Amino acid sequence: MNRKILIIIMMTGFVSLSSLTGNCQTTVSGYGNSSAPHIGAWKLVSYKYSATGNFVSVPKGDKHIKLITETHFMWAQSDTATMKVSEMAGGEYTLKGNTYTESIDYGIGMNNYLGRRQVFTLLVEGDQLFLSGMLSDGYHVEEVWKRIK
Repeated sequence: MNRKILIIIMMTGFVSLSSLTGNCQTTVSGYGNSSAPHIGAWKLVSYKYSATGNFVSVPKGDKHIKLITETHFMWAQSDTATMKVSEMAGGEYTLKGNTYTESIDYGIGMNNYLGRRQVFTLLVEGDQLFLSGMLSDGYHVEEVWKRIK
């Protein structure tokens, strides 16, 4: 399927899902209730996975995109050469203060996390979104995302 058509279908479904659901609390330190700076489209620029180590840039050829609406999230990892998705996950989330909790309701390559909640600390500074937390299996995650304009 043509990549642009697939993206349009995914976005249409994502927007449709979000319009069918109610609002969640969307408060981030430094922002009022009426502002939700975490909502939007994001591209992963660097990450650190595990308890130790340094931040690394996303390898050339990998693309990680995260979409966040008022009530749902979805992210996908794809190979830019083949345009095939290797992993993806999505579902509902809650945001209370800086505590961002994702419910992995569906996914590809995410069998260990399906039906489980992943809790992160979320911080938005300008066009960057920072997520840090421990996955439900004890794996430490720190990610830096850049807003797609």
